[in-house]
Amino acid sequence: MVSAVTVEHSLIITTGKWFCFWRFTV
Repeated sequence: MVSAVTVEHSLIITTGKWFCFWRFTV
């Protein structure tokens, strides 16, 4: 079972990666 903390951390990491990707692309 996945805890809420793990989901939150993975969500933050994914958002951070996409933000960096968007910054470098645009």
